[in-house]
Amino acid sequence: MNKSRSALISIANYQIRILPSFEEDLNQIVDYIALTLPNPSAAMKFVENVHKAIEERTNYPLSFQPFLSQKKENIRITSSELETTLFSM
Repeated sequence: MNKSRSALISIANYQIRILPSFEEDLNQIVDYIALTLPNPSAAMKFVENVHKAIEERTNYPLSFQPFLSQKKENIRITSSELETTLFSM
């Protein structure tokens, strides 16, 4: 993926923009789990869970707590065991 642009995931009427910084952070986390711990199967499970969480947020964005920001309105926040996700509508 081009590092200067974000990816878009479209499901139903909503889009989630995947920022390059998110991808970099995710790659670092996966590398740590797979190589440092080392637990490649846990790393793959983590990636699957992140992708599943992204899809859930796209399908049901109003189900998650809003995040108040001075920069942009309608940002929502949700957390799981290992990550916190911010997304906008």
